[in-house]
Amino acid sequence: MNEGNRSGKGDLSNAPGRANAASLAALALATRLVDADARYPALSAGEFWGLLSVCPDPSILVGLAAGEVEALLGELLDAERVVALLERGASVGLMLQRLEQSGIEVLTTFDGAYPGRLRDELGSGAPPILHVVGEAVLLSSELSLIVMQGDENSASNGDSHAEWGAAAEFEGSRAAEAGKTLISLARSNVDRAVVSSALDAGGRAVVITAGTLSAATSDPEWRRAIIAGRLCVATPYDPFTAFTDGKALGCMKIINALALETIKVEREGESSNPPEDTEQLTL
Repeated sequence: MNEGNRSGKGDLSNAPGRANAASLAALALATRLVDADARYPALSAGEFWGLLSVCPDPSILVGLAAGEVEALLGELLDAERVVALLERGASVGLMLQRLEQSGIEVLTTFDGAYPGRLRDELGSGAPPILHVVGEAVLLSSELSLIVMQGDENSASNGDSHAEWGAAAEFEGSRAAEAGKTLISLARSNVDRAVVSSALDAGGRAVVITAGTLSAATSDPEWRRAIIAGRLCVATPYDPFTAFTDGKALGCMKIINALALETIKVEREGESSNPPEDTEQLTL
């Protein structure tokens, strides 16, 4: 989704609902949802975090000339590029307004709901921006990842598929009863069954999607859970573009960073491994 050309030069004040100048500057530097001069692409995650290591508050760069930016950043980044990105103020404001009207919240590392665990675990690979539908505070919860080991498609008959689905529903319900907040890519039918059964049982979940946010939140039960504050669906990518395998890999890195535990469930068994076999994720 593109929102016009560079305009509103140096003006980040017209972004709706954003009093955080540093967050606005971060959006202008890193978002790919507004047009940028082809010569000056938005910053990658590594470039973004590199800039913050030198200039912890990027809002101080707004309105500066290229020479002044170069004096602060040195040769870290092309100063003309930084200036050009920060000049996208009006487009950033329009983008935020349209996203908010669609029910999408935009988080940067300067927003309180951005999960600090991402930066701690992924370092310069952490996404500068997250697009969120639902209760963003869930991203910083103590999250559990249920891994249904095996391939649901390997079942040789309908009964096996049914058993696999029933096992997934059982694990989701049990997690909800234990007060766990789940995290999942929710790509496969089995993973979606785990999340859905947890929500049906009154539990909470976070879904990091590699597809569109609208598709990920289309289930009526999931919409009700979002309204009730029990589900958060987020993506670091353009929230209007379709699923790709590459994006799924990126989302799994985020899931592994946010999950405090994994619970592995064997296909043949009826329950997850004992607590002593629950693995703490390390990257």
